[in-house]
Amino acid sequence: MAKTAIVFLVLAGFLFWAGQLPAYQGTTVSNGGKITGVAKFLGKAPLPRKLKVVKNQDYCGTNLLSDELVVSRDNRIKGVVVNIEGISKGKKIIRRVVVLDNNKCYFRPHVQAAVARSPIHIKNSDTVLHNTHAYLGRRTVFNLALPTKGLLIKKKLRRRAGLVTVKCDAHNWMSAVIKTFDHPYFSVTDERGAFEITDVPPGKYKLTAWHEILGTQQKEITVSPRGKVEVEFSFKK
Repeated sequence: MAKTAIVFLVLAGFLFWAGQLPAYQGTTVSNGGKITGVAKFLGKAPLPRKLKVVKNQDYCGTNLLSDELVVSRDNRIKGVVVNIEGISKGKKIIRRVVVLDNNKCYFRPHVQAAVARSPIHIKNSDTVLHNTHAYLGRRTVFNLALPTKGLLIKKKLRRRAGLVTVKCDAHNWMSAVIKTFDHPYFSVTDERGAFEITDVPPGKYKLTAWHEILGTQQKEITVSPRGKVEVEFSFKK
């Protein structure tokens, strides 16, 4: 009897605290600000890592280079995911379609960011078989064979936000990452290393920049009504 009562109390406490966890609230932002910035590489950027091609060399080639770290001539970094940490209220969430293409024995694009539970279209643009296997932590999100060119399979990302890692079970050098969030305040740096996050409610925030090779940086920022904040992240290896 005593054990039953303890279990009940523990369960009740868990449900109480779980109910207190703040869910993101989408609303109209009328006086929002903007966060813009760049991600730079300090020093001389390393050469891309050579990939060992062990299968379908007649199609994929033999001299492939990793796209994990892409740095421009003026030391701007592509593929840095920037997001606001812990924001619980702001602009409404729009779940846009994420496209992951098996293209020339790479995943394109290599880095993406999305809202959790967004639809994802997995595509094969190659004439060889690919098997696209995505994980959230250790759990499989999807595991799909794409044997023919032009095949497209529609899925959804998981409800829980986190880092989705993607591999090809047929070609072990292929990889991609998708960072998912429970809010819409994120961006991925482009070829110029630039990012932009808009319609940010005024307030103080912690801004995080993440790169799968270079690690994570954070900055404290303050967004004023209709204001613009410029941020620079500098990484080195």
